[in-house]
Amino acid sequence: MQEKMRQMIQDIPSLLSQYELGTFSNLSRAEGGFTNDNYIIETSKGKFFLKKYLRETNERISREHQLLAYLKDQKFPIPGLIKNNEDNALTEIDNKRFTFFDYIAGHTRVATNSVTDEELINIAKTLARYHYLAKNIPLDLEPIVPIWSRGALDHLYSDVIRHLSKKSFFDDFDREINSILTHKINELHLAPKIDTDELPSLLIHGDFHAANMLFNEKGEVSAVVDWELAKHQPRIWEVICAMVFACKTDWTWNFHTPLNFERAEVFLSIYHDINPLTQKELEIVPDMLRLASADLTWPLKEHYLHKNFSSDRFLPKSAENWFFWDNENISQFKISILTKLSSLQKPLL
Repeated sequence: MQEKMRQMIQDIPSLLSQYELGTFSNLSRAEGGFTNDNYIIETSKGKFFLKKYLRETNERISREHQLLAYLKDQKFPIPGLIKNNEDNALTEIDNKRFTFFDYIAGHTRVATNSVTDEELINIAKTLARYHYLAKNIPLDLEPIVPIWSRGALDHLYSDVIRHLSKKSFFDDFDREINSILTHKINELHLAPKIDTDELPSLLIHGDFHAANMLFNEKGEVSAVVDWELAKHQPRIWEVICAMVFACKTDWTWNFHTPLNFERAEVFLSIYHDINPLTQKELEIVPDMLRLASADLTWPLKEHYLHKNFSSDRFLPKSAENWFFWDNENISQFKISILTKLSSLQKPLL
């Protein structure tokens, strides 16, 4: 972390020379951000967000910037792009790529900070509004990205098991993973194939949760950030993933914890009231919930392939959380939430 800050500070003079942002005074890390490095930079002209891209291609960054420009025009809460002296939002220095954004004050929800009731309501409202705007995004959409690949997940999990079999020493994390992945592989083979052809699809944010948002003192969403994972997928997949994060019961861990059904009903009802879900979307929710708990691709890749152990907190901390979506809990969810939503008199899309 200190080495990254040192290198970033070294790049600041060359970077600022391509903008009219004043003279440098301070640099700090912004909360959140695992795919790229995010900073808050202070100059004689104010504060700004600064993103250093690490893995994204220039083509994907360009598409992200086009999306942000459209959303800004629609007055959706995002930080505005700041262009350099060449009228470009992306600046390259020594093969390193940067973008400045307007600074927006607010707090985020990282790690153990549970969202408040007001924040939960506004997350659902903001997601519903974004999905409404996304139907008219003036971008050429790529083909729909599959929600999952049973074969790819099977291959990844099997690779991890083989990797573990070659280790001479198992730590507690390894033992937990090894005891569960075999069950996960069986679960993948038993899970029904999800047919997404008849589901409404759009350009989803791709990582829509409270750690990628800023909230004001009233609990309103003042900004949604980190759009580089935006992809063309069924909107119900993003609704489910956002709900699972916002309505979890255990905020001492980040993902894969039991769901608070009461909060989940609030979340889905608010979304559904603003941007109605179709009957087919509601019917597929149980299978989506199973899938959301089965797909552990990102944290496993980070731990075992990229040696990024900070991602471990995105894995369940107890084995029972991995199997929360069994038939009993699925049935309870259907009765307490989906039946109620299905009965609402809505002009379903």
